[in-house]
Amino acid sequence: MKWSPLAEKVHQSLIRKNLLKQNDKILLAVSGGVDSVVMLSVFLELQERWNWELVVGHIDHGLRPLDDKKESQFCRKLAEKNNLLYVEETVDLDSIESKEEYATISSQNPSIESLARDVRYKVFLRWKNNLKCDAVCTAHHANDQAETVLYRMLTGAGLKGLTGIPVTRGFIKRPLLIFLRKEIENYAKERGLYYFLDHSNADEKFARNKIRHSVLPTLKNMGFPRCETALANSGLALEEAVQVVDHYTKIEMEQVLDINDKELKLSIKKYLSLPRLIQKQILKNIFKYELNISKHLSEDQLLQISNFIVSSETGKTMELFKQKLIKGRKHIIIPLHESQNLSIDIVCKEGKILIPTTDVEIEIKILEVPECLKTNDNTALFSMEIMGRKCQLRTRGPGDKMKVFGSGYSKKINDILKDEKVNIADKRRQPVFVLDNDVLWIPEVKRSDRYTVNKNDDKMIMITYKHGAGK
Repeated sequence: MKWSPLAEKVHQSLIRKNLLKQNDKILLAVSGGVDSVVMLSVFLELQERWNWELVVGHIDHGLRPLDDKKESQFCRKLAEKNNLLYVEETVDLDSIESKEEYATISSQNPSIESLARDVRYKVFLRWKNNLKCDAVCTAHHANDQAETVLYRMLTGAGLKGLTGIPVTRGFIKRPLLIFLRKEIENYAKERGLYYFLDHSNADEKFARNKIRHSVLPTLKNMGFPRCETALANSGLALEEAVQVVDHYTKIEMEQVLDINDKELKLSIKKYLSLPRLIQKQILKNIFKYELNISKHLSEDQLLQISNFIVSSETGKTMELFKQKLIKGRKHIIIPLHESQNLSIDIVCKEGKILIPTTDVEIEIKILEVPECLKTNDNTALFSMEIMGRKCQLRTRGPGDKMKVFGSGYSKKINDILKDEKVNIADKRRQPVFVLDNDVLWIPEVKRSDRYTVNKNDDKMIMITYKHGAGK
């Protein structure tokens, strides 16, 4: 069967971006609107070629008592018509629990849109884990991207915020992000698709709707007919710029930070010699990764810290998010709260294990040896000797060593991480995979020479470390 032009473009985009894989189990987030209905139709076109197992998921936000029920019924029948598993959940955005949980990640009061988004992605994560899906796909498109970039520009977002909506974030994938709404609506018209009209999309009390129905048409009338495409492309260009900034931030953090289990020391002289953009990103990384503070650092708060570093007297302190900063003669000293060490027992048998309080998933498979002998940093192959034995994923200890595969000698884990240029923010939390007190593997870095697969083995064990399972 010949694919539609849109399905062919999606197919090529999935390959180019390595967004999804053959044999994946995919949950499609279907609202009932034209975008998600088209996404479902396109995936049904491609299903046989990719051998996907598709699931339809629908969330009732409870904001439109009459329309929500009709929309849920429409999505349920759509899944039944295509013989697909259907899951549905009604969420309470007014609940105290939802708002309190949101408060842990933001210093601002949530808008109904941001709260709905936060709750929605928590449901997606739960569905993904319960149904053992490989990915959750949403139907965001290029117009959504343009509206997001413009909205964030007008609200004063920083460089990362201006990148807009990422095509992938952990298990969330957005296969339609490069396509304009017009292309999607034309596909629906050509194939005679029925979909649900969300009347709240016309309500301009929501900022995004006002941008869609008033601001962007005005820009077109002013002589910018391709403003959506231009804004979406700007978001992509800024995403590339952010990757460069992140790269150099990691390099400079190695030079300006000295860290041990008790405190973090920031060299004032080295820090002040850096470009302002890198300075700000270092501060953000310290709070997010070293201090495990998920709340967003605003421009005002970044300026407050900068002024403290530059202007305060030796011995002065400041506090932000209950974290103390002390001005020393040559360093800013940040006492570190004692972090909880990771220590999880894993019986080596086939299956997936979501590691509690982290965004990590361990997957164990038994393979025929000819199937795969190449790995990446996220996977490691072991002989069947470890099958059924109790291993451990734990935080590395100060004296841990490992005999690196192919090297013939043992090295301290800390030295291996240094050689591999693992940034200082990741070193403290680096886990190791251990059996009988021997470190077999440093996930995402190196493996040992223990329990290797040899050419005479018929079967082997592949262990995959999936970072980002809870994002």
